[in-house]
Amino acid sequence: STGVVARDGRLHAGDQILEANGQSLRTCTHAQARNVLTCSTPTVSLLILRGKVTPDSLRGEQTISNDQRVVHLLKTEESNWSISFQLNTTQPGIYIQNVASA
Repeated sequence: STGVVARDGRLHAGDQILEANGQSLRTCTHAQARNVLTCSTPTVSLLILRGKVTPDSLRGEQTISNDQRVVHLLKTEESNWSISFQLNTTQPGIYIQNVASA
């Protein structure tokens, strides 16, 4: 079966999870993030940051625009999120590593 996150389509590999249910994940450990993301509430509200690299044709450079968005996910017993996340070793934060389709 396809994971809930893959079916939803709003989360992508590389997205930074800034908050989960209002709790900041900006400086937490992997274990702390896992505890927050697997909490017992039926809905998880994520604030994510997606950086987009866009060409700047006038200067021949690339610029990064940051897009913040809120994603609400419903957890059920049948839910298979099929998502993995990791700490970034070069900068603080929790990043989505993979969104699996199964």
